[in-house]
Amino acid sequence: MSRTGANAIRRSAGPSTMRSLMASIVDTEHLEQLLSWPPDVFALVDQVLDASESYRFVVSPPEGAEASGVVGFASTAAKQWWEWLDGLRDELPQLIVDSWRIVCDALGVEIAALSTGEVWPVTQALLSLYAIADEACAGLGSSSTVAPGPGCEFRAIARELLAESGSLSTISNGVLRVVPRCRTSIGGISMRSLSRHVCSRGPQIDVEWHRMLGRPTGVSVPEAHANVVLFPWPLRVRARSFRRVDYSLPHMDATHTGFFWFEPDEPLDLERVEAVLRSAIDEAGTADVVVFPECAVLPSDIEPLEALLGRYGVWSLFTGAREPPGADGALGRNWVHVGVRQASVWRHAIQHKHHRWRLDGRQIGQYHLGGALSPDINWWEAISVPRRSLQIIDQGAVVFTTLVCEDLARLEPVADLVRSIGPSLVITLLLDGPQLASRWTARYASVLADDPGSAVLTLTSYGMARRSRPSNHAPSGVIGLWKDPSGELTEISLADGADAVLIATHVDIGGCRTADGRTHPGTIRTLKLAGVQSLFAWSAMPPNGDLLPERPTAIASAALLDEHEVSKATSWAEALAEAVVAGPQFVPSIFASATATDWRDRLGLPPPSGVIRHVVDALRSELDEPATIEGLIAAAGRLRGSTDPSAVITGIVVGIAIEQRLIAEVAAGRRTPDTLGLLAEAADLF
Repeated sequence: MSRTGANAIRRSAGPSTMRSLMASIVDTEHLEQLLSWPPDVFALVDQVLDASESYRFVVSPPEGAEASGVVGFASTAAKQWWEWLDGLRDELPQLIVDSWRIVCDALGVEIAALSTGEVWPVTQALLSLYAIADEACAGLGSSSTVAPGPGCEFRAIARELLAESGSLSTISNGVLRVVPRCRTSIGGISMRSLSRHVCSRGPQIDVEWHRMLGRPTGVSVPEAHANVVLFPWPLRVRARSFRRVDYSLPHMDATHTGFFWFEPDEPLDLERVEAVLRSAIDEAGTADVVVFPECAVLPSDIEPLEALLGRYGVWSLFTGAREPPGADGALGRNWVHVGVRQASVWRHAIQHKHHRWRLDGRQIGQYHLGGALSPDINWWEAISVPRRSLQIIDQGAVVFTTLVCEDLARLEPVADLVRSIGPSLVITLLLDGPQLASRWTARYASVLADDPGSAVLTLTSYGMARRSRPSNHAPSGVIGLWKDPSGELTEISLADGADAVLIATHVDIGGCRTADGRTHPGTIRTLKLAGVQSLFAWSAMPPNGDLLPERPTAIASAALLDEHEVSKATSWAEALAEAVVAGPQFVPSIFASATATDWRDRLGLPPPSGVIRHVVDALRSELDEPATIEGLIAAAGRLRGSTDPSAVITGIVVGIAIEQRLIAEVAAGRRTPDTLGLLAEAADLF
């Protein structure tokens, strides 16, 4: 078709209006129903403001127009909305009703008119609804970003919807998704700088939001830190580790294109891992997080590795995993395995690699692989490419996500989604050369550190870093880099003869301001680097008592519970902790809603699972009336010692939830420091 013909088709469709835009998203005949769900209102208004670019008027109103003044009423209206949602208020706030009526009466307004500001009252109504809906979505990510009270029931329901569908919105995932945000972009004016609590994005990326509450043992917010052990293994990589794979595609010329697989000679050495952990504990007192590079382990290595890490008190594991191509011609797999330990239960998530590595002649020369792969052929990594997804690990105080190698660099929907969410830390695992400040990883890490302000950690294999010797370059031992919003970039080197690197991180608590002027003090958690130290394997055993005991049978069985169901149960544990802190009058509705089916039917969710029912029944039977913080801690402790797997996981997640809620209350000044005595009791439930 000619360009002229395409333009004629576009002209015949007529100008875009709010009605036509909204009709592509929802049924415009029943718009009033959206008011029963704040994330839906946010999503719809977000699409209109983005399409018209009228969000810019919050910093540059049209000439002669009266500014919106949204700052003074958004949080108050949001609280009243929560009261209505939780049945504590008979009618919706009038401000929301009036603003929604203005928008619905103006559905025929052209998007172009919104762009110029010529229908300012409509734009004002949209901006007001956007700010109020954003504030009403506070706590749908980290529940500690909102004071306990009205809305705790709504927040629990929304978090279950997120765990089940990957979106907070009831709008089809085939149209858009609404997910929590961890921070607001601090530069320029964009949709990312206008919202604080949630963001709306397209349907291309599946999102799995894992609520895995936890923290390093013995660490609370006033001294929040974590010791991270980086294992840049394998420490030696041979050319023969890159092997040809008998695979081809019909449209590929086998004389110019081939496939390879990376398979190092040395298996994972658990004895050496243990010796390094001893060295880390001798140096820093704890080893909290362990990170391995891309393709470092096989699936069969993971369970014994986690069992070992758990005995030494390691809290989180991030490791590249590989599954070789099959003899039947099936392609291999390359992914990040995430393990988070709650008490002695390991919970898991998997982040797949989205882009195959291509080894061309230049890289074959750079890595000196010519003895195994011909430099005249473009070699593609023999892995399957699954549908794109993003795994978010929400640990309450901080939020992580992981990427594999080139996924950090590709400017595609995954990168856009990461920037929109703004996690505390982006961990990127690579099979790459040295992580120098002059190379590509540093450039792309800087993008995320500058906007939205996430910290970025990269880690590659020491063996690959040493093999990377371009012309006139000496071998390098820089196996990682750290970049955070402070502006500094740190190259992380492995000393000669060392086995691993210990980095110390700490949590900086701060606030933010949205572009329309709303302030959110104390709600941003930023990870910063506090120290770097090479580690040498240390064979001496730690003092008696330093190793954690083997987990009981009930805890071992709890590890087999479905991951999504545990995330849902965690959301209700958080809601109960919030309700108990807010006051015993909020507790009955949480118990009732947790196992109700009516709202699940309306949202298209399955009936409450056995895990949720067991959690609720166990807590209802153990929690004395009237519900108190002390009573909830005692109930969680009794459940933690049960022989029933569901009761055990209940005790664990409730203990962590009440601890994080109390930490948030002290940090926000809503409770006095003497609450820390209760924190010590809650911490024992780990």
